[in-house]
Amino acid sequence: MIELKTEPGSHRADQLPYYLLLAAAAHPNCRVDLTYVTGPLNKPAPSVDAGQRYSHLQWKEVLPLIEEVWGSDQRHEVVAYVDAVRTVIENLTLLRPSEQRAAVLGLHPGDLTTPLPVQDLRTATESKGLGAGGDRSAASRTASADSLVELARATAADGRQRGVGAVSPTDLEWLRDAARAVIGALPAHDATRLVLPWLWKGDRTTGRALTPEGEEFGYELRFSRYKTVQIQR
Repeated sequence: MIELKTEPGSHRADQLPYYLLLAAAAHPNCRVDLTYVTGPLNKPAPSVDAGQRYSHLQWKEVLPLIEEVWGSDQRHEVVAYVDAVRTVIENLTLLRPSEQRAAVLGLHPGDLTTPLPVQDLRTATESKGLGAGGDRSAASRTASADSLVELARATAADGRQRGVGAVSPTDLEWLRDAARAVIGALPAHDATRLVLPWLWKGDRTTGRALTPEGEEFGYELRFSRYKTVQIQR
C-alpha cells in the first residue's frame, strides 16, 4: 500500500494503524508493506505485526527517483508531468494549495479569485468527473455545479449549515473554489450571496462532521449563512 499526502494537517493518529488493520483483515495470508509519502512530517511510525513493514518517505526523496526514471524522456507530455511534479514538490513548504495550483497552471494570482460563468464551471466540473455522468467518488458523491448551488440556496433559506464530503483536502479546496465562483457570479440581490463555502477540519473544533467523509477523514466543505455578502465580485 502507498499513501500519498501533501497536507500535514490531514494526518490522523489512527490513519496508518487503520490501513494496516484493514489490509490484514482483507488479505490475511499476504505480507503487507505500507509506504507513507509526505511533505515535511515528523510522526511516530505505527506498530507493525508479523509479516508487515512500514516505510516513511518525504517527497524530496521521491523527486530524484522520478527524475532518474523519466527525466531523460523528451516526449512533451512526460516533460510536462515531470515539471509539474517538480514544481509541486519544491514548493510544498512555500506555497498554499491554491498557490500551488496557480504555479502549476501558470495562472496569475488574480485568476484564482475571478468568478467563472456558471456554464463554464459546469463544464469544468463535469470534465473532472463531478457531473451527472462521471465517477463522483473522486471528489464528492453529488458535487456538480448545480448541486453546490442547491446546497447554498438551501442554507440561505433556512440558515442551517450543510456539508459536502471528499477524500482529500485538495478535492475539497477545488470544490470550495468552484462553489465560491458560482455564488460570486449570482446577481447582487440573490440571498445565496450571503452564504460562504469554507473548509471544516475536525482537529480544530469540538463540533461533529456532517458527512460520512468528514467523519472518516476529518475534513469537509461547509456552507454557512452570514448577515452580509461574503463573496465579493
